[in-house]
Amino acid sequence: MATLITNNRPADASLGALVDGKVVEFSSIEEKIEALAEAWREDNLGRSVVNYFHPAYLKIIGLGMAAVPHLLREVAQGSRVWFLALEQIVGYPVHLPEMKGDLAAVAKAWIDWGTFNGYSPIQSGPQSNKAAI
Repeated sequence: MATLITNNRPADASLGALVDGKVVEFSSIEEKIEALAEAWREDNLGRSVVNYFHPAYLKIIGLGMAAVPHLLREVAQGSRVWFLALEQIVGYPVHLPEMKGDLAAVAKAWIDWGTFNGYSPIQSGPQSNKAAI
């Protein structure tokens, strides 16, 4: 469970984040990613264009390779909004140019890349029916 930090600096900066204007400390990277992703989804609801420059999305990218298993889990569960984050974290696209527009093929390429590189999507409970964002 996330806890609000009363001072301006979380005890462990790697597990702290500014979410919805509040400095919050999380007990795990997964909890931090889930909170940031939720803030990002909420701010993008009803938009015709997804904001990939949103601070929460950028903070997830900023977590680097620690975020990869969590993002691969999202991709494995059907989310198609993490391809850009994964590409920015690993430094290159893993799909072929002819896959452009084929989201299922791009998702499979990321999952295959993760498996080949020893990243298993982190499992957490049953699949959710999260919105597309």
